[in-house]
Amino acid sequence: MAIKYLKHSSVDKKKWNNCIALSDNGMIYGFSWYLDSICDNWDALVLDDYTAIMPLPWKKKWGIKTIYQPYFCQQLGVFYLGNHDNIVQLFIEKIPFWFFKIAISFNTKCNLEGNYQKRINHILPINMPYLTIAKSYKPDLARYLKKPLPFTFTTSVSVETIIQFYIQFYQQKHPNISLSMYNKLATLCKELALQNKLYIFGILNTEDQLIAFELGAYHHKTVHRILAGTHPDYKKHKLNHHLLDYIIGTHAQKYEYLDFEGSEIENIAYFNKKFNPIETYYSNLSYFNILGYKFHNFSILQQHKKRL
Repeated sequence: MAIKYLKHSSVDKKKWNNCIALSDNGMIYGFSWYLDSICDNWDALVLDDYTAIMPLPWKKKWGIKTIYQPYFCQQLGVFYLGNHDNIVQLFIEKIPFWFFKIAISFNTKCNLEGNYQKRINHILPINMPYLTIAKSYKPDLARYLKKPLPFTFTTSVSVETIIQFYIQFYQQKHPNISLSMYNKLATLCKELALQNKLYIFGILNTEDQLIAFELGAYHHKTVHRILAGTHPDYKKHKLNHHLLDYIIGTHAQKYEYLDFEGSEIENIAYFNKKFNPIETYYSNLSYFNILGYKFHNFSILQQHKKRL
């Protein structure tokens, strides 16, 4: 059993994508075209003939290489065919020493050992009639949804319109997302559309202006939410509640799950929980790699505090 490090140019993308498509823990974020769209760079760790794989997104600053978790990509880690869940630690040990910092999220089915952070995700089963799903909604959500909207649901919204909308109303809240990252998102959406995996739903006001949207992707039997937004002038209408309920109704019995993609942000988690989802967990691994020795962030902080 040999795990080898491959530069991006050496990855056999047909075999890579086959592993993602057939693996029990395959996620849309792991496909080569998804990674190509959103990563600054990425290399890989590969077991044997692509029976298990791990993408290594990396960037370089001041000559220092770091492995990072890209935006619009909640979970990565090791993806595998068959029963390989015991090899996650072996993959971690094979991460090359020249990456100074590693900060990456491992998918739900990766069992990590040692120092890592457990993070929350929300998943809603939707493989049942809509009315059955809606019966489990929290009372305040059910109350909001009883109020009719004087607006129109639509799927005819361009990616460019959505990105400009998000930059206009949310950029100040998320200053760490650079404008170049939104260009990557646009590229990703084009790839998703080519793969017939993109969905866009919106709400238009009486002047046919966009006032709320949901953008996401399909993979196997899961609907993944990637980006959502509401015009600040229409918050009182609870458009995000109505729109997500509409999406659930549209996909009920056609897919197994709606993946909320988190969140640990309090107000977003509060919103998610109104739909009564299942709470699941994934793992975040973060450490400094110095001359082959691993130093976890919180350990360094504790040592620094002792010096003060």
